[in-house]
Amino acid sequence: MGSPERFKIGKIEGLQRLDIIIDALHEGKIAIEIDEILAAHHNRFTRQRGLESEQRAIQALREVSSVKEVVKGSSQDDHHKVDAWAFPSTSTGLSRPIPVQIKSSEERKRAFIKSKEYQQYGGYVIVVVAGPRKTDEEIVRSIKEETVRIIESLS
Repeated sequence: MGSPERFKIGKIEGLQRLDIIIDALHEGKIAIEIDEILAAHHNRFTRQRGLESEQRAIQALREVSSVKEVVKGSSQDDHHKVDAWAFPSTSTGLSRPIPVQIKSSEERKRAFIKSKEYQQYGGYVIVVVAGPRKTDEEIVRSIKEETVRIIESLS
């Protein structure tokens, strides 16, 4: 099977992986087949976590007074690393929508901030961590901080 450092896993996913391995062994699967099953499980797990993070962040964006409206990004937007668009309220002084990039961890946020996509937006992008370890209050606070950062950078 693959090397242990290949997938960073939490306790719950670790237990699910053990169940998958035991089931596969009972079905007579060999190591390479089990590795493929685990990779597929990991991909489903991370995709689901990403969707949950997006839903939490979009809900939090709707609770921030400096945001008038939130629109989920299209599949085309997704190719440009935009998960959603935040339309600022008139009180912010901003006239154009702000792209939003939603991450499930601080590590992924830091990596995105170093990316060429972030640089192309000139920092005019809300990057918010909305993973399972973040409370709703932390997500809202982060969005407010990001909005203030953007407003101040344009002043």
